[in-house]
Amino acid sequence: ESFTQKVNRYPSSLRHIYFESVELEEGSFDNLPENLIELRHTWTCPTDHCTVDNLPISLRILHLGEGYNKPLDNLPENLIKLSLISP
Repeated sequence: ESFTQKVNRYPSSLRHIYFESVELEEGSFDNLPENLIELRHTWTCPTDHCTVDNLPISLRILHLGEGYNKPLDNLPENLIKLSLISP
């Protein structure tokens, strides 16, 4: 069975988070560690709960999975790499 739980709290020491083939619950992109450098989510986001509006300003690399089709208007200013995967 797939992991589908909401992650409420991440350790502050995390610098890289990879969600591979995971459909996340609403709010899982909330409360990411303030010093996060890389976020990778390779699964589809079938609803609006996977928005990237409140990412940490420390984020430098962002990979979004196939089918991601949400606005990218509020990305962190320090972002140096953005990858969007086609279905």
